[in-house]
Amino acid sequence: MRPSLRFSILALLSKNKFNIFNPGLTEFMEMLNNGKWNEHPVTADFGAYIIDQINLFQDLDYKDDSNSKLCDLFTQICKDQSRKDEFRRVQSNTDLMRQRRVLVTPTLFHYTVAREEESNKVLREYKEHHVQFVRLSFVQDDLDKGYYFNENSRFLLGYIHSILKNGFFAGRGLQNTFLSYSNSQLKNHTCWFLAKVEGGIDEPTIIDKMGSFEHEKNILKRYARRGQCFSTTKNVATLTAAEVSLSLPDIERDGYNFSDGCGLIHPDLAQEIATTYKFTNISAF
Repeated sequence: MRPSLRFSILALLSKNKFNIFNPGLTEFMEMLNNGKWNEHPVTADFGAYIIDQINLFQDLDYKDDSNSKLCDLFTQICKDQSRKDEFRRVQSNTDLMRQRRVLVTPTLFHYTVAREEESNKVLREYKEHHVQFVRLSFVQDDLDKGYYFNENSRFLLGYIHSILKNGFFAGRGLQNTFLSYSNSQLKNHTCWFLAKVEGGIDEPTIIDKMGSFEHEKNILKRYARRGQCFSTTKNVATLTAAEVSLSLPDIERDGYNFSDGCGLIHPDLAQEIATTYKFTNISAF
């Protein structure tokens, strides 16, 4: 089963809309796995979008026999033209993209529906593979931010280290491995994982596209450099290689680099950005 459908099913289970012993769920998963919904990535994404809509807006309870008709409910919502139009709008947007989150508590994995959130450079670069990217957060059992440095919680650090080192499986066979994090995510115990999918992208391909980091020997600084590519940004303009200069010298003094990560911008490009986002003042000048 494609990752988007798999994660949506797991989100249903996490929300207690079904349990694994419900016969309606088995029937529904067989329909998805053996039918057209599992044949093409876009079709699977639409199916996952519909499942998330059911998760968000349908009043289902795993103890209620009425949810055995999930296949009928899914088919009915798929015919709703407004849902199709909304899905097309979401698919065409590059600044806001549907992103999946997994909340890891000391006792379980909690999967969420995919929600529209600001994208970043990497997600836009690999938009056709966006379902492989998963945001994972380490939280407490009440889903609040976790704190692991008191005596009672210190043993959880080994649990966290194991997940970061070995990854986790979403169901049977779909392994997710650690990819990177943005600087703001680190403060919230959040990072990006990548689902291993046949014919999909892998970590070396992504890192190679981001740039060369081998010259940075300090591992923390290296991941901080990578993290800049995962910071939320908006797409303004695409520049050609001829429009970018990499030869500007750094400002270095007494062993310190004062221009690391900084650059210059042409007034015309700054004006284009200001016009696009209706800025009255350009802070770059």
